[in-house]
Amino acid sequence: MDDRDRGAAPRFQHSELALALRAVRALDAGPTSRGRNAAVVLFSAILLGLLHTSFVTRFPSYPANSAASAVFGAGNEDVSMQFKKMAAVVSSALAVSAGAHAQDAVQWRVEDGGNGHWYQRVSLVGSRWMESRDTALLTGGHLATITSAQEQAVIGALVVGSGGNHWIGAWQSDGSNGPWRWITGESWTFENGYYDNCAGGGACIPCGGDNVQDYLAIEPSGIWNDANNPSEPVCVCCPESNWRGYIIEWSADCNSDGMVDYGQIRAGELVDANANNIPDCCEQGVSCDPCPGDIDESGTVNGVDLAAILAVWGSDGGKYPRADTNNDGEVNGADLATVLGSWGSCE
Repeated sequence: MDDRDRGAAPRFQHSELALALRAVRALDAGPTSRGRNAAVVLFSAILLGLLHTSFVTRFPSYPANSAASAVFGAGNEDVSMQFKKMAAVVSSALAVSAGAHAQDAVQWRVEDGGNGHWYQRVSLVGSRWMESRDTALLTGGHLATITSAQEQAVIGALVVGSGGNHWIGAWQSDGSNGPWRWITGESWTFENGYYDNCAGGGACIPCGGDNVQDYLAIEPSGIWNDANNPSEPVCVCCPESNWRGYIIEWSADCNSDGMVDYGQIRAGELVDANANNIPDCCEQGVSCDPCPGDIDESGTVNGVDLAAILAVWGSDGGKYPRADTNNDGEVNGADLATVLGSWGSCE
């Protein structure tokens, strides 16, 4: 019996966490059922964790790798710590179901000079940075990052009149004296005036038990504010009621077609049967294009598409960008085979 058989820490699968989140959404039937829904979902999430733990500990061959390890740890913590982390994210998801609400997501359109990303404000009084980060990841997005004045204007418009601060995706990995970092790894090229409410301790009780304010939020004015990840006891100068939610950003383009997956899923252009905001085609490792051989997008693969392939042979596609059907940077035999293999109507 190896160490895993002796009760190693559980590692939760992303699919299990996504299932718990979908259950929260599905059960949110209205105010009169919130208490019942919360109990059912919490029970379901714990049951999923227990079942997974059982398989990991009893069957060494059961795969223990977790797509959510970046959020829930690498599995080297004790069982109680793993369940605490699980409970924190589930609690955040339950809060979204039982008390929080979100504006409809908005897109910063390319035609308006934007990046094509989608943004959404989630309202949740007393929100914590870490739990907000984890919940955003479970929706296929991440806490918003702001790298230009133009993007600042888009996100600032979401929080105007919101009455409190909303977490965004920046933190100081080395504490209050370290450099600020975006959770996506983007360069820190823009900032909009952050400051320290509790610098030097002052007259307030430090949030989270210390004076390290190493997480970033955006105020209703649009100004950035560095703060602690609020926890009990609540800081006098940073009361829990100041924290009104977080901003999610969706930027993934898993099929490299130049369009953000979230928008294509919303429009019904890409299938997302498990509702995790990741296209099923990407999760299954297959082409997301329902008819990749249709170079001119006429709905039929025919001689016109064959002619287009031959006209741009050896290039990156030129005036027929879809001619590079596998996006390898060159129109060649593989693309010709795709056209011939999908000959006829796309329906």
